[in-house]
Amino acid sequence: IMNNYHLYTYFRSTTAWRVNITLNLKKIRPTIVPVNILKEEHINADLKQMNPNGNVPILTLPDGSALL
Repeated sequence: IMNNYHLYTYFRSTTAWRVNITLNLKKIRPTIVPVNILKEEHINADLKQMNPNGNVPILTLPDGSALL
């Protein structure tokens, strides 16, 4: 079990669910970081630095890089 992964997600995002399912199949248990799109949390400066498009999901890896 690896806990150095973080999955920034919105609970209604089907893309985020697919990413989470894939990670679970690989036995990777990311820390879930909820992002409320309705409150526009996805466009704050920290998330925009990881993903300039302002989309979720975002998966951060142990080395600090992000996959969109």
